[in-house]
Amino acid sequence: MKKILLTGIILSVLIAPSFASAITLDELQVQLAVLLQQIKLLQSQLPETQDEDDVIQPTCHTSNLWSWDYATQSCKGNVGEGDCDRDADCNTGYCAKDIGKKYGQVSTMDVCENKSSTTTQPSITVTAPNGGERWQLGNTHTILWTPYENTPTLINSSSQVTAYLEKVVNGKYVNIGKIVACGKASIHWEGSLDKCNSGNVAQPGNGYYIRLVNNQTGAQDRSDRPFTLIRKGYLGADLMINGSDNAITIPEGGATYNVSWKSNAESCRIASFNEILEPILGLSSSGNRSIRLNPNSSSYDQALSLYCTSKNEIEGSAYDQVAITANSANDFIQIISPNGGESINLNDKVFINWAGATKGGNMEKVSIALYKNDKSFKWIVTDMPTSGGNYFYYWYPSETIFSNEVANNVFKIYIIGYKTGGGSVTDISDSPFSIVPPTPQPSITVTSPNGGEKWQLGSTHSILWSPYNYNPNVNPSGDVVAYLDKLV
Repeated sequence: MKKILLTGIILSVLIAPSFASAITLDELQVQLAVLLQQIKLLQSQLPETQDEDDVIQPTCHTSNLWSWDYATQSCKGNVGEGDCDRDADCNTGYCAKDIGKKYGQVSTMDVCENKSSTTTQPSITVTAPNGGERWQLGNTHTILWTPYENTPTLINSSSQVTAYLEKVVNGKYVNIGKIVACGKASIHWEGSLDKCNSGNVAQPGNGYYIRLVNNQTGAQDRSDRPFTLIRKGYLGADLMINGSDNAITIPEGGATYNVSWKSNAESCRIASFNEILEPILGLSSSGNRSIRLNPNSSSYDQALSLYCTSKNEIEGSAYDQVAITANSANDFIQIISPNGGESINLNDKVFINWAGATKGGNMEKVSIALYKNDKSFKWIVTDMPTSGGNYFYYWYPSETIFSNEVANNVFKIYIIGYKTGGGSVTDISDSPFSIVPPTPQPSITVTSPNGGEKWQLGSTHSILWSPYNYNPNVNPSGDVVAYLDKLV
C-alpha cells in the first residue's frame, strides 16, 4: 500500500502542470525537490506494516477437532490439533508426523506441535497387554510399558502414568474406566475401575484396549491390538483326599493318602504349612498320587492347598484346599486380630482373623459380634460358612455402627464357632480397641491460575494446587482432574 501511494503522488506532479510553458525548468526542479521532502516526511509518519507471514491467523474451526485435513494453510491448526499435512498448516509452524497415538488417535495422524515439546518429552509405548492376551478377572495382572525409569530420574514412572480401559464402539475408542491398582505397587490390576472397593469392575468380554497417559508430559499410547477379559472363576481347581473334600485328621506318625486334583489351568502345585508336606511343584493340570502326610501338630486347623496357574492361553489362577484338623486335645477358637489396642478408622477395611480347632471334626460356621463396654452391641455377621485353617472376615465398621457411636478403648470382637457334630467354642478380644471418626479428606485449593493471569494458547503452562505431596498421596496428579470453566 505504501508503494502505491507514493507512485500516485509522483505521477500527479508530473502530469498536472499543463501550463509548464510559463515556468522555467529551474523553477520546476525546485518545486520537485520541495515535494520530495514532503514525501519523506509523510513516509516517516506512516505506521509500520507487518509481513503477511508474521500474522498468526486465528483458528477457523468450531467443531470436529480430529479429522483428516483438519488443518490447512487457509485454516491453520493450533497445538495438539490434526490432521495436518505440512508445517504451513499449523500456527506453530511445525506439523509433527505420525504421532496420533500420543493424542489417542490413529498412529498415522499428523498433529500440530511446538518443535521443543516434541523433541524433549519422552514417549510411552504399551508393551502388555498389547493384543491377544486373555486375562481372568479377579487375578492380578501387570500392565507394562517402555521407556520406564524410577531412579535416578523419573521417566514414565508408575506415579506419573495413568492407565485407562477402552473399547471400540462404532469405530471410535470409548473410555470404560480408569485402571486402579487398589494398594498394589506399579499398575497391577485385578479388574477394579475408577475407585477401589466401589463395586465398579470391568465386565468380561473381548475388544478391550489399554491406553496409558503420562500425566506430566502428556505422552500417550494404546495397545496395538485388542485383548480379552475372562470372567472371574473361569479357571477352577478341585483337590480331594481319598476321594473327598471333607476335612481329615492325620494320626500320630503320619499316614499315606490318595491325593487327586484337576484344573483347567496349565500347571499346579500342592503345598501346606507346619511340615505336613514338602511342597510338590511342577504338577500337570490333573492327576493323582499317593502322598505321605505328617500330622498337624499345631493348635489350630491347617490345610492341604492346591494352587494352579495359567499364563499362555489365559492368564490367571485358581485355588482349592482340604482342611487338616489339629491333633490338639481340646476344641478351641482364638481371635488373632483385632485383639486389643488397635485404633480403627470408621471407614477402614478391617481384617478380622482367628484360629480354631475341633478334635475329629470341622468348624462349619461362625458368628461374629461387636461388644461395647463388655456388653453385646451389634452383630457383624451370623452363621458364616467356613472351612480349612484360613479363618478371616473383611469388615467395614461403617456398615455396623454410626459415626456418633465411635469411641476410644471400648470395643471388642466376640466370636462363636459352631462344630459339625454339634456344640460351639467362643472367644473375645483380650483387651478393648478404638473405633475413631473417619480421617478428613484433604481439601484442594487452586494456586495457579488463580485470577488475572494471561496465558498464551499454544504454550505450556502449569496448573498448580495445594496441598500436594507425592508420598504419602495428598492430591497427587494422578488423582486430580482439571476442567476449564466459564461463567455464563
